[in-house]
Amino acid sequence: MAQFTIDKLEDILARGAFDELRGEYENQWFDAKKQPYQIEFERQKAEMARDVASLANLDGGYILIGVRTESESVPHAGDIIKEIHPFEPALVDTDQLEKILRSSIIPVPDGIEIRWNPTSDELDKGVVSIRVPPQPDTSKPFLHYYVNDKDKRDGVYVGYAMRIGSTTQSQAIQDVQRWLRAGLNYEREIVSRLEAMEARLQSMSEPRTGESFDDLEQKNDKKKVEHLVKFGLSEERLLIISAFLANPKAQISFHDRPAIVASLNQLTEGLRNGGWKALYSVEIADDSPAIVRTARKDLKAIELFPDGSAVYECNLNVLCFTSGELLGTPPRIVPVALVEVVYQYLSYYFDFLRTLEVDDQKCFVKIDLLNMHKDGVKTTLPSYTAAPMTFYDVVEAPENDFSKIIEVDTSSANRATFLLLSEIYRWFGFSDTQIPYKTEDGSAEYQTDISTFIS
Repeated sequence: MAQFTIDKLEDILARGAFDELRGEYENQWFDAKKQPYQIEFERQKAEMARDVASLANLDGGYILIGVRTESESVPHAGDIIKEIHPFEPALVDTDQLEKILRSSIIPVPDGIEIRWNPTSDELDKGVVSIRVPPQPDTSKPFLHYYVNDKDKRDGVYVGYAMRIGSTTQSQAIQDVQRWLRAGLNYEREIVSRLEAMEARLQSMSEPRTGESFDDLEQKNDKKKVEHLVKFGLSEERLLIISAFLANPKAQISFHDRPAIVASLNQLTEGLRNGGWKALYSVEIADDSPAIVRTARKDLKAIELFPDGSAVYECNLNVLCFTSGELLGTPPRIVPVALVEVVYQYLSYYFDFLRTLEVDDQKCFVKIDLLNMHKDGVKTTLPSYTAAPMTFYDVVEAPENDFSKIIEVDTSSANRATFLLLSEIYRWFGFSDTQIPYKTEDGSAEYQTDISTFIS
């Protein structure tokens, strides 16, 4: 079956060939409804506004009315379309639906189209489509609301929703309050960031090695490729974290590599025994300027370089997965393993920088996920709370490879860990609120809370 895309859906709608939808799945841009919204009820109006706003807050999409879905026994990112339930056009007033949306979403999304689509074999029956085009970021967020004029005791409801995976999810009131609080302090935050940027630019204007950011990133990528060749892991499902300084020290040799290794903790203090330990043993080769730490070369290894850079890789099939493929289900990343591994790498790397007496408070960290669609089987990532372990969406990797570079503060491994996890979870289609093992600090920013998985 060809991939289910917006173009494919629009072709089906144009031809009225709705039976071709059977076997397709709901996803982050497609929401199916068996029956029309019962707009005589206020809460049904609110549900429709919420569904449309959630698509507008992401990248747009379609709501199709007249399609029945079912969940499957084998976990999938969304419910599967089982039946088409076409109905007569008199059951839906598209003009009335548009009027309700215009009075229930702030701001009103641009270009919403609500259409009756007849079937190819019964022109007096069909389905209704609500098309939500991608919206400019300057218009977001879109808030949905309703006022029950018939019962004042029901009050006024305002909410923020986003399409996450195959479901529409409303953000918790705590998150909305946090965003409002951050917005009220916007000017102070912007001034602070501009001052930090100015200081950073001044620092970068006099690099100790005379290299530009692009040069440093290319050098980092070269080390990463050489690392994969050295350990023979380029064809595996991999998590790679590499890091380098924006203002590195000149390339020098480690004077006493064993002493450097001895000064670093083998395992981050406090993390649970039996957890996903990132590092175990040490290898120091005379023909390399780097320090290598590894448990088994086919599982995970880290290289530390005297210019303050580092490359870490782990084989996700061994480290971060259940035996999903053996059970006939897609390989699934274990969230606690992912959090532990990222936290341990950053903690170890930041300690390494302090050992080198690096005075930079900032560094660049690059995250790569490779071969996520290995052998045609897509890697999945679930979202669940820390305690109890309750699974929600399980989402497939949208592409085979992912790469992202961000700047982090070396003073906090907890905050840096969350920032890296945020990039991974967002790539899978999750929001920051769905990242497990986190807490909110005093400045209304998330950081990883290792107390949820320590010994």
